[in-house]
Amino acid sequence: MLQYPLLTELLERYRAMLPQCLPWVLGSLFAAFVFLLPFVLLRVPAARRLLYAALESRVLGRLSWALTLAAATFGVIRACTLMWVADDAFISFRYAENLVRGHGLVFNPGERVEGYTNFLWTLLVAAPMAVGVGPITTSIVLSLLCFAGVIVLSTRLSARINPESRFGMPLGALLIACNYTMTSFGTSGLETMFGAFMVLLAMDCAARRRPLSAAAAGIAATMAHPDHAIFYASLGAVLLTYRERRREILRYVLPFALVYMPYYIWRWHYYGELFPNTYYTKSAELLYFSQGMVYWAVTVFSAGLLAVVPLAVEGAVLRRHLPEARQLLIGGTLYTVYVAKIGGDFMLGRLAVVLLPLLVVFAESAVRWLLTRCNLAANALGALALLSILPVMWPTTVVGPGEKAWHVADERTFYPMRALSEDGIVSPSAQQARDLRRLVVERGGTPTIAAGSIGIFGYLSRVPIVDIFGLTDRTIAHQPIRKRGRPGHEKNSGGAYLFDRQVDLSTDPVFPAPYDRLTRLKLAGTPYFMTGFHTGFLEKLQGSREVRFTDVRRTIDRYDPERLRPTPERLACDLWFFDQYYFRHHDDRERGARLLQRVTKWEPSLANVSEVLLSRGGAPLPMSPRARLGFDAPERWENWGDSFVRFPTTSPVPDQQFVAGHTGPFANSMADRLLDGATGSSVSATFMIVGDIMTLQIGGGMDPQGLTVSLLVDGQPVRSATGCISEIMGRRVWDISEFKGKSASIRIEDRSADSYGHIMVDEIVQWAATGTERATAPAPVVPEEDR
Repeated sequence: MLQYPLLTELLERYRAMLPQCLPWVLGSLFAAFVFLLPFVLLRVPAARRLLYAALESRVLGRLSWALTLAAATFGVIRACTLMWVADDAFISFRYAENLVRGHGLVFNPGERVEGYTNFLWTLLVAAPMAVGVGPITTSIVLSLLCFAGVIVLSTRLSARINPESRFGMPLGALLIACNYTMTSFGTSGLETMFGAFMVLLAMDCAARRRPLSAAAAGIAATMAHPDHAIFYASLGAVLLTYRERRREILRYVLPFALVYMPYYIWRWHYYGELFPNTYYTKSAELLYFSQGMVYWAVTVFSAGLLAVVPLAVEGAVLRRHLPEARQLLIGGTLYTVYVAKIGGDFMLGRLAVVLLPLLVVFAESAVRWLLTRCNLAANALGALALLSILPVMWPTTVVGPGEKAWHVADERTFYPMRALSEDGIVSPSAQQARDLRRLVVERGGTPTIAAGSIGIFGYLSRVPIVDIFGLTDRTIAHQPIRKRGRPGHEKNSGGAYLFDRQVDLSTDPVFPAPYDRLTRLKLAGTPYFMTGFHTGFLEKLQGSREVRFTDVRRTIDRYDPERLRPTPERLACDLWFFDQYYFRHHDDRERGARLLQRVTKWEPSLANVSEVLLSRGGAPLPMSPRARLGFDAPERWENWGDSFVRFPTTSPVPDQQFVAGHTGPFANSMADRLLDGATGSSVSATFMIVGDIMTLQIGGGMDPQGLTVSLLVDGQPVRSATGCISEIMGRRVWDISEFKGKSASIRIEDRSADSYGHIMVDEIVQWAATGTERATAPAPVVPEEDR
């Protein structure tokens, strides 16, 4: 439900916008005067005769259409002054470009992920690209034509539902042409206006008893965006409410059977998913009414619909015998509830565009009905109703330029256009893409980039992209939502997934602080983060002052524990970072030996395990495995508390980010619902120590007192480790040679309820030191009672 503080703030913002709208207020009052004048003249007998004579001679009809065309022209010009192309539009442009280039309908060549929901619109944009017409030009021209079409169809609709009141100017057309929400999406590059036009066209065809054409328009709207299926289905239901028109339903469903179903079967086969990837990204199956109600409230205030909505309902009820009115009452209601259910949208007003013309036309109908009553009180009420709908013309956007309020933004202010070309894009993303191509791609680099705003950046850079929010990534899209927030931006890849994907550059950090600064690479001032130090890639970037990065090799060479005096857990994490970021990519034994010499001097207990502390460019460990303690037999472990309710797990628990570095089942103290707040412990059955060295994979938070995995010998902890504030699990190494032949167990303990208060463990293996007899495979640990 809407809260009082929200409504108060909306009213305050609305009131603050009114002085800026003064020219629009005066213009709307003049329009109201012109609209009312014929209704006043009807009270004068001589004027009434002239009006009816003009009506019979079709002079008023021609004047009405002339004014409609004038309104459409004004609306198109106004839309051009607000010209923009949304970042999301460029996602479709990239799909279209890859299709034209022969890569298929994909975002990244070779990856079939349906990261768009506007199939028909993407094809319409792709067709001119094949002959050299850019998608920016095509999308904006099509949107402007559809906007003009919406204005024209609104006048046709008004004339049809108000046959007894054809006097006065086409008010609905003027309101739509001046409305900020409508003119804003008169460009945008999105399918929004095309879908609205097709929905209105379907209604127009149905009203003229052309069910096949109505169905074709409805299917086109649905294939432009799946949300419009609500209007296609509801219009079919409306036809069924008329007994004399039920035979038309067979023709109405024909395009669905012959066009939509084959398309749906194709896309299911092509992408392998029942729904588009964006459905899973937004978790559209969940209820998000709290944000949906906020979205509608913000939209109603911004579009000036406070009085329009109740008047439109009244107008539809008065004309309920007409299919258009029933479509608004049935389809409009279902669509409104649906939008509220999914949490609305992050773009101000976008989901209202398809509904707004219907609301305005039926609100106008209610006004006309009141003005034509033979009752002065009703006429006065009609005049007041007319004044109450004039705010539709006022640009009272309660969300400011460049602002994100209540998870909603006026996206037009983020992506303005100077011209109908790629050079006309005014956005930091555009400049970042140009810098990337100039400094990296043109030097022979072909990096995979992880980014959040992937539209403009992805289209202009034309490099492989991983969408941090999951629109074009199946793995991220299928993650559960950790916390509700801005629709479409609630899921995040996390550093571990980007590390596992081995992207080259990311706009988000991959490693936790303080290591993130060591992975930063700046291209013309734009910061990126690397998942690994790849010398071959970085060597191509040298020689430019606009490229800045930390040479981690120097950091490793200068690393001196005696000077830094790290704690044991910090030392372990430093080695983890050096290993994951550098040594796993390079067999640099000389540099590693120098590092380990300084490390073992500071921490002598690591001397016997120094040869396996660091990777050797992915080479296998120089040891023989002796025994493995896995998590594929949960009966070997005893759990306490609520941390290990799901034990073991093969994937992150709901609300946890991707985990990298595990193999099969692993221990994870993060629990459903309680998340990091869960506490508890897990202890393995006793086993015999048969190796010299024990390795294990650890991830999660860093807390040497509250988050630990320990080796227990005679019930006492003799070795212990903790995480590094990361879901990237890394290797820890213990020297266990002195405990050979003794009974032991592993205890995993989570006593922390703080942020990142969980620990993960996997791959506990005992190894024989170099020179001992080599085994072919690690033997499973057998508890002593089973020996």
